[in-house]
Amino acid sequence: MDAPTINLLSALDPDARVPNISVATLSCAASPLHQEARIQFLSQYANIAFGWYIASQFANARLGFPIPMLGRDSWVFKAYLMQLDPWTYYNHDIATAYHLAHTPKGATDLGSKLKAMILSVTDFDPRKHIERVARRTGLPYATVEAFEILFYNVLDRRLDGFYISAEVYPETRLIELAESYMADSTLGDLLKRAGYNQRDLDMTSYLVGIGDKEYMAKIAASNNSEAELNNHIMGNGLILAKANLLNTRSIGMGRATSMMVASRQSGTSMEEPPLAGISMLLADEFKKATMLSQADVSRLMRQDAGHVTVVV
Repeated sequence: MDAPTINLLSALDPDARVPNISVATLSCAASPLHQEARIQFLSQYANIAFGWYIASQFANARLGFPIPMLGRDSWVFKAYLMQLDPWTYYNHDIATAYHLAHTPKGATDLGSKLKAMILSVTDFDPRKHIERVARRTGLPYATVEAFEILFYNVLDRRLDGFYISAEVYPETRLIELAESYMADSTLGDLLKRAGYNQRDLDMTSYLVGIGDKEYMAKIAASNNSEAELNNHIMGNGLILAKANLLNTRSIGMGRATSMMVASRQSGTSMEEPPLAGISMLLADEFKKATMLSQADVSRLMRQDAGHVTVVV
């Protein structure tokens, strides 16, 4: 669901306590209006499982669902019917999605793994991404889609930065700069942030335990693996410096400064060569240019100067 749909359903929530107002009572109703605005704001930006919540609200109140839910949002209406009459409207995919979202303590947290994979989105079309996640996990497409719509509504709002950051980084990215970051974070949080930051479903699949060491071997064999690692270390150091954290003890800053010292001592530079980032769109032209011999270059220069007559 998108933010306007959530805002509308939040205003129609049976638990809403704001009374009907008129012009005559507007002045004395300011406080309830502010409370309603707060509820709607939290519904939009703090309730990642709003789909299941609002379906439960109308079902428990024994009220008809107030607006039509079309397309992917139809899962909300299906969840409403299932809670209204579970015997008549039981849906296996919704039941599975519910249990994935409410993993018992001590059990394998499959829900956190699925959330990380959903966050690793690169496709503009949510359906294509869900298809990829379903293939990797072995779950039915309908189960993954029901889980995302009802319990982890991020794909329809992937461009809503404030909403996504509240889910992935509720305490901001500064927590990643602390030396105790891994000890202070859950594995589920680490997985979500890796999926969100890299948007690489292959990497996220590897981190959650799907597949073997083939992925690690592939990235280790890439041509720019060392340069990429150096860039990450130096980039982390720059962020620490720009955040005015130079006077704070940091492993990241220590690694960055050690790399700088080693680079100067060896007489090398950490900067990439000018042609390292050449666009792949120019690969053919670049290849042709590098295949020219010195004689070919001299001939072309004379031809351009008008000293050579080209016979057609």
